[in-house]
Amino acid sequence: MPAPTDSAATPSPAFGPDYDKGSSRRTLALIVAIAFSFAAVWAYVLMTQKPPVAAGVITGLMAVPIHTELRQGGTEEEGKGGGVEATDQVLVLVNATIKDTAKIPLFPVEQTGTLTLANGEQQRLHAVSTTDMMRAFRAYPALAAAHMAMTGSVPTPSLLRETTLKPGEAEHGLVLFSFPIKKADWEGRRSFDMEISFRWQRDLAIEEPTPK
Repeated sequence: MPAPTDSAATPSPAFGPDYDKGSSRRTLALIVAIAFSFAAVWAYVLMTQKPPVAAGVITGLMAVPIHTELRQGGTEEEGKGGGVEATDQVLVLVNATIKDTAKIPLFPVEQTGTLTLANGEQQRLHAVSTTDMMRAFRAYPALAAAHMAMTGSVPTPSLLRETTLKPGEAEHGLVLFSFPIKKADWEGRRSFDMEISFRWQRDLAIEEPTPK
């Protein structure tokens, strides 16, 4: 009679032939994950630490407060009904120069103004279009006078958007922002700065000159 077999004495192998394949796949996945993480960190460093591609300066800045009153409904003769709606805005005219300091062409696409009020509140607006700037000069004589006082008798063109700056080339022109605030809010501001956005490149921040 054959002796009984003791299964406990002959344990099955703890690792089968598929273990090596699974281990290799896990190792490969770990290597790929580390490579992607390294690439992401390197790309971030390149984007945030590389030298600026452009330089800029605000050469002139003038603010023109505009107060408008519009009668709503009723008749002035009758003196009844309706009312007067008052609105305030400050038109900020900026004279600026930007220069391509890189070895590649630059493509400016937008201008943005950031106003920090006395209470810390920020208002961030895109510049008005060239067409609307020309309309504002016609509609508000005080703005046209500010333009002439800032730039002299020769009209200055607007700072272009959707254009191309060649390496070493500079562009000079006007930018107009319309902030829905009162004159006192502008005069009590903490700061004002302008950003130039470029296609495929970091924005260029230009701070308001320190008053002399």
